[in-house]
Formats: sequence, C-alpha cells, structure tokens
Amino acid sequence: MIVDRKGQTPEREVSLRGSQWDDPLSGAAFRAWWIRFLEMANVKPGARVLDIAWGTAGMALHLLRLVEPGGRIVCLSPTAAQMERLRAEARSFGLAIESKIEWRVATAPRLPFEDAQFDVINCAAGVRHLNVPHFAREAHRVLAARGRLILTERLLQGTSYDSLLLKMRRAFYRHIRRDPEEASAVFYTADHLAELLRAAGFTQVFIRGLERPRFRWWPVLSLVRAWKAS
Repeated sequence: MIVDRKGQTPEREVSLRGSQWDDPLSGAAFRAWWIRFLEMANVKPGARVLDIAWGTAGMALHLLRLVEPGGRIVCLSPTAAQMERLRAEARSFGLAIESKIEWRVATAPRLPFEDAQFDVINCAAGVRHLNVPHFAREAHRVLAARGRLILTERLLQGTSYDSLLLKMRRAFYRHIRRDPEEASAVFYTADHLAELLRAAGFTQVFIRGLERPRFRWWPVLSLVRAWKAS
C-alpha cells in the first residue's frame, strides 16, 4: 500500500508531535517554514508536479503559482472524502483556480500514472502516513529522468529519548486526541529515510533541517530532496 494504514511495529522509528506543532502548514510557523521551502525546493515554471496532499490543498495552490505558465499540478489524496474537502478549499479561491489543478484519488497500491510523468513529486508533512518503501519505489517510477522527490517531515534526532517520545505520542493520540491514524504514524531518522530512498533507486539524497530543535532530543522539521538518475 502507498498509504500505511497498519500500526507500526515496535522497531519502527517515530517522533513526537505536540499539540502546538501538529500542523507546520499553519500560522507563523508555516510562514517561516514556507520561506525556507521556497528557497530550497526550486520548483520552476513549466514543471509537472504531483502533490501528495494531507489535510489541506494549500501546498498545491502555492505550487500552482510556481509552475505557471506552462506547468501542471496534480493533487493526489488517499480517499474520496478527503479529496472533496481539498477541492472545496481550492474552490474558495475561485472556480478558475480549482479548475487549474487536476484532482486524483489513489485507491490502489500503484500510483495511478504512467512511468516518467512528473518532474517533481511533493509530500508535505504527510510522510508519516506513507508506506515509505513502497511509495518511494512508485515515486521513482513516475518521475522523469532527473526528477525530484521533495518531502517535508519531522525527523528523529536518533537519541536515547526516541522510545519515550514514541510512547508519549501514541498515548496522546490514542487516548486524548482519539486519532488512530496519528497514533500509528511512522517517523524516521534522516539516515533511515535516506537509506530507504536510495534502496528505491534515488541516486542523490539531500536532507536539511528547516527549523532548530527546541531541545537536543526534539524532532526537527526537515526538507528531503531525492533525485532520479538521468
């Protein structure tokens, strides 16, 4: 499956997400994060972009401005219900804006696209819900030569605090937020994520923190860029 709906095994690496930093796509934290993203993502006019959306169409709308004129934006959601919410969000900016984006639902393990269809694939703050090994192989398949996979997510620091953070996070989302999807989310260290991307065929992987951790063991929001060979 592209989307990982199963609970993670105990050895999988995850990170804690507190209530005030649940959504990096909102508020002042988003503005600072977005500026850094724009600087490093380097999405150009004319690019063919696939956005894997989680909860908001905001990223697809921003990317639409970057790829015009001549570009293509496809917004992909794991469920039809979520897709309707994303389209409604885009529609609030006008029907002309909504019509410029191609809306697709991924209901099968295979991405619903032919090989080499995109120059850029983006997934912002949704990596924790993906079956990363399978998704990375599919992303590599549908990217054109020298295409880029761009991911943003909180990555573990790889410290001895990881197991404690995992237990706290699971308990918080299972018993307080009552959000089973977040309770079973899977996060990675930078080394582990880079290893999975290289195993999928990506020849270059670049990872850079977008914000400084609040404590030395605190997960950091990072930008991950992986290139497909020419």
